[in-house]
Amino acid sequence: KEQFSKKLEVQLRIKNKIIKALGGIPLVQKDVEREFFTLFKKIQPYIKEPFPLLHKALKTNKSILLEGA
Repeated sequence: KEQFSKKLEVQLRIKNKIIKALGGIPLVQKDVEREFFTLFKKIQPYIKEPFPLLHKALKTNKSILLEGA
């Protein structure tokens, strides 16, 4: 949580300048953190380390589709 907060602080310093320059309302760090952690709690059960899943699929001769974005 602390690492996220530090990274967010740096990004908001940069992004809020752009938002202000375009006439928008700057983001408030506490609000962004609150929303992020609320959403993170919802999706956390679906976040998995990919290696064990891929390893199991390879062992059982399953097809694997990889996509890079």
